[in-house]
Amino acid sequence: MRKLMTRLEELQLFIDLGEYRPGENIDNDRAMQMRDSLKAWLCQPVTQYSSFDDTLSGMNAFADQD
Repeated sequence: MRKLMTRLEELQLFIDLGEYRPGENIDNDRAMQMRDSLKAWLCQPVTQYSSFDDTLSGMNAFADQD
């Protein structure tokens, strides 16, 4: 997950400048595909219940993509 977040942080300037080009780098493309899911997972409301197992499953889903 940390690699994914770092990759997105590094890509942000290219995204802001409109210089991100899909297909040039598979790792960048993978990070971009997961960006919205990662953001939603990290920003879930405090009132949203998630069991420990569900939390681990979510983390593992992102870790498997690194």
